[in-house]
Amino acid sequence: MKKISILFSIALFLSVFSCEQEDKLSSQKSVDSNIIIDQNSKIDLVQTTLTKEQIENGSCGNSKTVAFLAGQHIDVGDIIISNDDNNLYITYDLEGGNWWLKETHLFVGNYDAIPFNGGGNPKIGHFPYHGDHGQTQNYVFTIPLDKLEDCFEIIAHAEVVQIEGGQTIGSETAFGIGDGEFPGSRWGWYISHCEQECDACMDGFAFNLADTAKSTCFIDDGFNQWGWTNEFVYSELKNYQLNNTSNYQIPIYANAQVCDYTKSMEIGYLEINVHGGDGKFYANIKYEITNRDYKITEVNLNIDSEKYPKDGDGKDTVIPAYYTYSIDDLNGFSHSIDDIVWPTSIDEIAFIIAHVTVCKIEES
Repeated sequence: MKKISILFSIALFLSVFSCEQEDKLSSQKSVDSNIIIDQNSKIDLVQTTLTKEQIENGSCGNSKTVAFLAGQHIDVGDIIISNDDNNLYITYDLEGGNWWLKETHLFVGNYDAIPFNGGGNPKIGHFPYHGDHGQTQNYVFTIPLDKLEDCFEIIAHAEVVQIEGGQTIGSETAFGIGDGEFPGSRWGWYISHCEQECDACMDGFAFNLADTAKSTCFIDDGFNQWGWTNEFVYSELKNYQLNNTSNYQIPIYANAQVCDYTKSMEIGYLEINVHGGDGKFYANIKYEITNRDYKITEVNLNIDSEKYPKDGDGKDTVIPAYYTYSIDDLNGFSHSIDDIVWPTSIDEIAFIIAHVTVCKIEES
């Protein structure tokens, strides 16, 4: 009888210990005592030698950026999802703040393969990809695409710590915000994503990097589409041309999710030349693609005294079909729209939205 009692005590201890470890990883809404870690299910991956900028610049189609929330409500950074011809890249990016990665856990696969327990809570310790970090704010998992279906789910989890003055002042569990919440009692999300085709086309918008206060992100004005409307004054552009003996240029960015140009691909520039006299004022606007892996297939330009064009119901819109100029069936690295009538007086603000569609050049 005594022997049975000892064995029972050992089993109970191991069960409680396992639950405590899993609960620590999972950041539960409520305690679930049925989760047990299988340490053999973890796969420690070596961080890719590519930087996040190299990954973004070489990514196919549209990368996806989602907020990385700690403690359900604290925005500590981003999860960036992208791929090239061969690999999927999941980037944990906390740079610029005072939160640091301590340990990461990642699931990538079909929804049916997510290791939920009977209560619908994820067993974080069963996630196939895992990283331990002394102190870093950026970490990239590289996963071969041939291990994945075309579309899949992602759960990006981490233990993060807050550091100020060299001292740890807080710690939390974090998840990337996704398309659906866990079916169980724990908070957190799974992210739905599909592999991006490398011959896919991309949207690009011009952004006044030299004077960012004069560029407004569509999202900041309530639209669901990223992109920028830019303020210009004719007399200021004319003075720039006279003082610099060159036309004013602003970069064109592609894949700038949530208007974050630092996580986008710079593909070229927009050049603005103003000219005229005797009360008549004009602009020549040129799109130039400097990334010669891509060619222009379509340009859409809106230049007006108002911030946005109007749709058929007279409401503000950012849909390119309603822009002042729309030209498709293009196949080159540059395109110019000349002698555009300037829509305001020379000292009043005019707004320019410059959109371009570029497609990757197929190798012969």
